[in-house]
Amino acid sequence: MITVRGAGWFFLTVLVGAALAYSGFKPLQFVFILMIILPLCSLCRLILIRSRTQIVETLSQHIIQRGHVFSFCAAVQTRSPVLLGAASVTLQQTGSDQYSNCTKQRVLIDTRKDVQIRFPIRAVHCGLINIQLTELTVVDLFGFFRISLLKRLDKRSDSVISVLPGSYPFVRLDLLQALMKENPAMMRWQAGSDLDTIADIRQQQPGDALKRAHWKLSARLNEIMIREFENPIQPEVVIIDDSQTPAFNDHNKSEQYHDFTSECLVYLSFVLLKQMSTVRLIVWRHSIRETVVASMFDQKQLIQFLLCEPRRNANWQSDQLLEDEMKQHPEAALLVWSTCCLTVQTALKLVSYHTEQRPLVCLILYHDDRHRDHEALEILRRASIRVIEVAFDVYQKAVQNKTNGWDEQL
Repeated sequence: MITVRGAGWFFLTVLVGAALAYSGFKPLQFVFILMIILPLCSLCRLILIRSRTQIVETLSQHIIQRGHVFSFCAAVQTRSPVLLGAASVTLQQTGSDQYSNCTKQRVLIDTRKDVQIRFPIRAVHCGLINIQLTELTVVDLFGFFRISLLKRLDKRSDSVISVLPGSYPFVRLDLLQALMKENPAMMRWQAGSDLDTIADIRQQQPGDALKRAHWKLSARLNEIMIREFENPIQPEVVIIDDSQTPAFNDHNKSEQYHDFTSECLVYLSFVLLKQMSTVRLIVWRHSIRETVVASMFDQKQLIQFLLCEPRRNANWQSDQLLEDEMKQHPEAALLVWSTCCLTVQTALKLVSYHTEQRPLVCLILYHDDRHRDHEALEILRRASIRVIEVAFDVYQKAVQNKTNGWDEQL
């Protein structure tokens, strides 16, 4: 591509050629030939450099917490004695919703050694981000031509990064912890094979390990007796996410609301995992049901990965969805219904579930106070259902004071 300076030089060359043809002044012939040869030689050398250039893209991390900083590095390898000028570099970040954000900078390309181009990037919102160079153009020594050094045959590394949501401590969950302790289903035992308290002694059966044999009793009864040990049944808490991302006019606000709902659910899940509970998280994304099960705190990233991508409005019926999920999990020690818009129909479904003496918590994540249905809330309160309300505007104010996540507050 010819630059403005190159276009001016071409126009000047045409004028010199016209003057030479009109006057026949012989010294102008040398000037005219020189004005043609120099740009052509510069262009040929620039094309030669492009054929010898290799670009290697790397990411410092592929998994990062929201609010933290990571680096994108592009190593430009050129081997040529020809000097180059400044290069224009553009980095494109494309999110899960195909919204792109570009970052530009100018660097000096030194052909005698490898050039490292670094982009420090702060992960502002959680989600999956595709990062790649979309532009790396250089100009020749005279500034007449601009050419791209990016080639389709270059080997590119995996440039997808997962920005995990943090855990937003919206309120102390003392009530939830008390509910877990007072629920008799949380303290049950079953027979197993772990070396713990003896629950039963029985005759040997095929497949029993001899290390579990009770040798003193076996010698007395003249037959091998096997010990069974008590294992606690880990209670399962089912969290159903009905919090859809509204269509805000501001794209940044939509992403921030997704961060809000995700980090509230992450915090709730982390608290339950610390209570030695199994967490089954169910989300709906574009009418597709996705679920993940975490049984220990070390598996917390499974929950964070599931909550990475935004949940869009699929126009499903929340009350019917809730009824279907209640039928699928009759043995849940606790059911948590998370929603951004509580309706009367859904509230009635929750009451019917609660009347069966099944523990229930309703988590309401408001994006706007105008969407608060006071009638539905009154139905839940009359039924003595525990309701936790969290406001989006409070989260926004908290984010302004803290941008590096919330994990250290757990």
